[in-house]
Amino acid sequence: MLNLTIVGRGAIGTLLAARCIEQNIAFQMWWRDAVTTPLSITMKDGKQHQFQQGKGQAPDILILPLKAWQIAPALDEFAEHIPTSCCIALLHNGIGTETLALNAFPDNPLVRLTTNRAAKKQQDTVLETGYGNSQAGWLRTPGDQVKQETEALFNRLLSPCEWHRDIRIPLWNKLAINCVINPLTAIHNIANGGLQSPHYQQLIAQLLDEFLLVAQAEKLTFEKSDLEHNVSQVIAMTAENYSSMHQDIHFKRPTEIDYINGYLLQVAASHGITLTAHQALYAQIRQLESV
Repeated sequence: MLNLTIVGRGAIGTLLAARCIEQNIAFQMWWRDAVTTPLSITMKDGKQHQFQQGKGQAPDILILPLKAWQIAPALDEFAEHIPTSCCIALLHNGIGTETLALNAFPDNPLVRLTTNRAAKKQQDTVLETGYGNSQAGWLRTPGDQVKQETEALFNRLLSPCEWHRDIRIPLWNKLAINCVINPLTAIHNIANGGLQSPHYQQLIAQLLDEFLLVAQAEKLTFEKSDLEHNVSQVIAMTAENYSSMHQDIHFKRPTEIDYINGYLLQVAASHGITLTAHQALYAQIRQLESV
């Protein structure tokens, strides 16, 4: 049986732990701080679960459901406990940690995931807030048996989970949505549904136009109509929710802006492309972080 380890005390990590219990999957949790207070979660069906930190057994699969900026220090902290056979799974918003993980762990299988499952955390209590599909793809593929076992595990944990030959496609699809919703809701201090106002439509269109310029330079093909539909759909379906970046600004936490609009700006610069609208949002979020 694979030894599954979930890193951190975040909402999605806690949700994964609850899914392990529901699916009868053995697991342990590694927390990155000295806190010993148990974590609890209430699922959408009303079931409740509680967790403690694990005993530190060497993992076969290490899932990092963290903020993007937490990935590097977490990998560094646990490096001596990660055998070369261990499959490392990156699960976070934005893009930009993949190369870091590939370089830091040149012999390990690596998988990249993104999910639309949702949960929110207040202190030591997590509430599951939404179901959704998940996307996955290999950054470095293991042997056939480990590959099949790992894919089967994530198919259970994050059902429905779709596997992609090129994980960049779903990651960039989600990046387009996050580049719009996250910074705008944080800057204007509104719930996601506030972006349905006509006031924001011209800017949203400009942000997507700029996104398409960079995607095309990267030889990734997207239709603007599809991106507009995806953004509008997410705004409507999560109208009462506050984005993660909004919450980070509200609670004076670091944001993932460097891995969302910042990542897009970095790629754009490598192609000599200027993104006026995204640069403005990036600067405004940086200003809010410093307040």
